[in-house]
Amino acid sequence: MAFPVPNPTAPFWLKDADPTLARHRSTADLPNQADLVIVGSGLSAATTAHNVYLQAAEKGLPPPKVVMIEARDTASGATGRNGGHIKPDVYYSYSKYKSMYGAELANRLMTYEEGHVQIYKDLVESLGERGAEADMVITQACDVFHLPSEADFARRSFLERKRDHPDDTKQIVEITDPQELLEESGIVGGKWGLTFPAGHIWPYKLCCALIQTSLEKGMNLQTRTVVVGLKRSVEGIWRVETDRGTISCRSVVAATNAYTSGILPEIFKEKIVPVRGTACNIVPSKSFIESKAKKVGGAFSNTYGIRFKPGEADYMISRQVKDKSIVLGGAKGEFLWDHSAWYDNVDDSKLLPGTQAYFESYASKYFKGWKKEEEEEGKPGGVERVWTGILGYSSDLVPWIGELDGEENEGLFIIAGFHGHGMPRIPGCASSLALLITSKLSEGRVSESVRKAFRESLPQPYVITSQRLQAKVNMIKGSMGQDPSEAKSNVHQPRRTTHSAHL
Repeated sequence: MAFPVPNPTAPFWLKDADPTLARHRSTADLPNQADLVIVGSGLSAATTAHNVYLQAAEKGLPPPKVVMIEARDTASGATGRNGGHIKPDVYYSYSKYKSMYGAELANRLMTYEEGHVQIYKDLVESLGERGAEADMVITQACDVFHLPSEADFARRSFLERKRDHPDDTKQIVEITDPQELLEESGIVGGKWGLTFPAGHIWPYKLCCALIQTSLEKGMNLQTRTVVVGLKRSVEGIWRVETDRGTISCRSVVAATNAYTSGILPEIFKEKIVPVRGTACNIVPSKSFIESKAKKVGGAFSNTYGIRFKPGEADYMISRQVKDKSIVLGGAKGEFLWDHSAWYDNVDDSKLLPGTQAYFESYASKYFKGWKKEEEEEGKPGGVERVWTGILGYSSDLVPWIGELDGEENEGLFIIAGFHGHGMPRIPGCASSLALLITSKLSEGRVSESVRKAFRESLPQPYVITSQRLQAKVNMIKGSMGQDPSEAKSNVHQPRRTTHSAHL
């Protein structure tokens, strides 16, 4: 079953975990009643609660009685373990989306993500000093491709979107000269790349700022409380069953991402699959930091996608504030071949095989100007921490947002399945979902006019429909460059033995 495991690995983002929130319980006992129960305390849950309170106030409603339930510590799941970058997909998936949905909807999926850089900026500013603690930086994304075959694939998709939607692609800059790409990115070995607007942030601190704001409005947070089931009575009352008791309410939000099938197995077992991922933080030397600081706005001030084979992409942010840590994730070439190591696996208490060594050798191979002799003793490659996280991958590659169909599911709302790409999607999705929730809270059920506004506010593929739920499709392994029918044998050699081929 998809439930969080105890003793997860310790990520960089949680090294300064808020002591007042980490294991917070607003009341000693679990409340027995609420207007709304939100399962989860990550960014999806926090932004949903934030928007419900905002929209309720805009409607002149009293603050709803909201209970947020977290199985482990506050925001200790994917929000506390991701790469921290707000990096929209502005070209890579365009051709695929166009073949699935047509040119206009494919473009809508990309402009939706592009708009999230501004959404985060506005959200952070609205939170004042708390928001400032999240260290948001607006910068450029720089994607670097090491293999000509992958570069050709990506370039075709980029040029297709540019041809179809020239006005929406003006801020994407193509870099075809490898030397220029090296100077722009600071990444050794790239053959082709491009840049576009993006940002990065401390996701955990943003999440905590949002939760603190909701607590001040009356929300009850209960950590270390595992939801084991949801049941709805004929009277329309949901019973949220936990290991500490049961809460009755009329509306429930499953903001559970990878763990959604744990509480709704009949519906989401084949739709949202838990997938293990990994990341690390690298502490650069003082001279490395100083050498990069000389080119303001250039190398190592970006957020990165560093691509090798299909499915094998690393991502990175170079923090421009405070500790100057580099957060690097991916290393998929070390474990993709062993499907059992990552697919339908919720164990974030252990590192994925080969990933520690992969990260420790990374900087000296790919970072221009990195000097091994300046690495801090006991930190090969500058690596301070390596951790594992659990991502909620979607069978049709896009999130699941909305209220489930059918009278038996009335009042059950889902915001999950972000496919390892939640940062440039979640706040907008939460705002849209809150439209449905506040309508249900104020009117007893969601009005048709609000349903229409909800559908218009989101890219259509995100909306939960009976057709999506009934579809017999699973594109997850294929999207990772894997044969979906069988795992590779254990004699397959992971990519770490062939790094030099990419230089």
